[in-house]
Amino acid sequence: MEVVKEEKEVVKAEPTKPVYDPSKNYGWSQETIFELNGQEFGAILNTLRAIVTKPETQELLKLVQSSTVLERVLARGVEAGIVKEKKEEGAN
Repeated sequence: MEVVKEEKEVVKAEPTKPVYDPSKNYGWSQETIFELNGQEFGAILNTLRAIVTKPETQELLKLVQSSTVLERVLARGVEAGIVKEKKEEGAN
């Protein structure tokens, strides 16, 4: 009688690398550095320039600037005590 040892093949699994899934939300720290190559930088820069030069975008930028100015004026009024928080009517 012959004893036969069955040897099992050991396969080492490679560590799995994270895979980007655009349907998921991701986060990073404020210190995280992202690098762009020249082609990527140029594509983003040219796209932003094309959008910012449109008249509609110029109007929106003016609205944002106006809103920022109004918020600053309102904040100064609150800090000076001439603008008071309005309490909701019917609140206890």
